[in-house]
Amino acid sequence: MKKQTIYSLVVALLLFGFGQIAFAQISVGVRAGLSLNNFKIDPLEDGEPEPEMKVGFQVAVPIEIALGSMFAIQPELIYATHGAKQEGSNTQIEGGFTSVSSIKSDATINTLEIPVLGKLKFGSESTKLYVLAGPSFGFGLSGEYDFEGTLKTTDPLGTVIFDESSDGILDAKFVKDGYD
Repeated sequence: MKKQTIYSLVVALLLFGFGQIAFAQISVGVRAGLSLNNFKIDPLEDGEPEPEMKVGFQVAVPIEIALGSMFAIQPELIYATHGAKQEGSNTQIEGGFTSVSSIKSDATINTLEIPVLGKLKFGSESTKLYVLAGPSFGFGLSGEYDFEGTLKTTDPLGTVIFDESSDGILDAKFVKDGYD
């Protein structure tokens, strides 16, 4: 095919697509809800407790662009919180010395997610069924890690030879494959 024919075909398809969107019905909504979140820590250090589920929330603004009665494009903006809690203690005895450690932490990550979904509609007016599929893009906005920890070591006679506590709040930094 000649370049001019290809360009003409591309322009015709773009005009057709923009023409369809011009006649599309656009509706905007708001959705909110709770989410149950957890982190996976791999590998866990000896005696480190598994992270526990944390309740987060999300608020979404879906925008439906109807392209006929059965198909729509639905981009969304979703603000969501994710996180996990970790709490536990560990006792180790070695050579008569006893070490007791405990940790309590709470991690929260705030994200902006942008799915761009194709929406196929089925059913009747009273019973509606939708199938959605498409890519989603996510961006880390901010995060916080709140922790408390203690370590206490006693000798065989029960005398405390080491006792330390620490606590603090750290900001999360987003890196290529997650957060740090």
